[in-house]
Amino acid sequence: MVSTVDARGNKAKFSILAFSGICILDAKMTGEMVKNARPRSRLNPLNLLPSRQRNFYDRTAKILTQTGERHPEATIYFLQAQARVAAGDWQGAEQAALLAAQTPAMFPAVHRDAWYMASFCQAKQFLDGDQRKLEDLAISVRRRFELGHLKSLHAKHLTMFARKAGDLETAAQLNDIVLEEQPTNLDALLTRSKIELGLGNLHAAANYIQQSLEIQPGDTRALEVCDEIRRELESLAEQLQPGETETEGQ
Repeated sequence: MVSTVDARGNKAKFSILAFSGICILDAKMTGEMVKNARPRSRLNPLNLLPSRQRNFYDRTAKILTQTGERHPEATIYFLQAQARVAAGDWQGAEQAALLAAQTPAMFPAVHRDAWYMASFCQAKQFLDGDQRKLEDLAISVRRRFELGHLKSLHAKHLTMFARKAGDLETAAQLNDIVLEEQPTNLDALLTRSKIELGLGNLHAAANYIQQSLEIQPGDTRALEVCDEIRRELESLAEQLQPGETETEGQ
């Protein structure tokens, strides 16, 4: 009879070997495909995968699904999610990523990566027309933010996802992470001005636009946001005007 300690040790060894093996194989295959791909096909990672490679990842995902049933551990589910993304199965990848996010893990970082991947898959499905994914997307983005340790690039993506999901407060907090690392990032400043505009904070929105124009004078995107702010101010002025006239008449 195998002891609990031995069983855990075997599971840990298996997970580490599986993770290492898939990463090495993935790097080798992707490197060869990128090297041999036509320039335009590099715009979409899935275009790099001929049918035989997609079939390979599909078979890999099925093997990892069976492995996860025998050894329920977050790393296995996360590898399954990666394989399903590579095979173009976004719904299956989302389900595997959510399993990884909510299953005990040897390495806590797996949960952070799993919530990020889940949000990425949900955003992809939403963009493909599944409106039901918005609520799930908001939850996944929030859970990933709460776990902390966010890289600037991931924070940028999650900011976009949060805005799509209508969670502007979380989007602002995520955007802070990007601006803290890159205070003169024009895209991040423009994004923040739009977030503040959406929250109704016109003064803050104007402040971020001013910073944007100091970095890139005459930037058309910043000027468009300026126009939006001006229209909002004019609308507020029109709403206040009747009240002021009534007060004067009294």
